[in-house]
Amino acid sequence: MVSSLLVKVTVNKNSLKTIISRITTMNESKNSLKEIGIAVKNSTGELRNVEDILSDLAGRWNTLTEEQRQNLGKYKYCPLCQ
Repeated sequence: MVSSLLVKVTVNKNSLKTIISRITTMNESKNSLKEIGIAVKNSTGELRNVEDILSDLAGRWNTLTEEQRQNLGKYKYCPLCQ
C-alpha cells in the first residue's frame, strides 16, 4: 500500500515537472495560452507563477471551444482540464 502511494506521488511529481517545463519553455504552449488571453509572463517580462497560470486556465476552461480545448490538450499541460 505504501509503495503504491509512493509510485503515485512520484508520477504526479514528474507530471507536474513536465507541465511546468512545457508551459515555460515551449513556444506552442505559450502561444496557445496567449491565444485564449492567458499570459505566461507578467508586465515586466518575468515568468508568472505556474500555479497562477494553471488557475487562469482552469477558470477559462468551460468557456473554450472544443477546438481550443483540443489544441491545448495536444501539449498535455493541463491536468486540471482533462
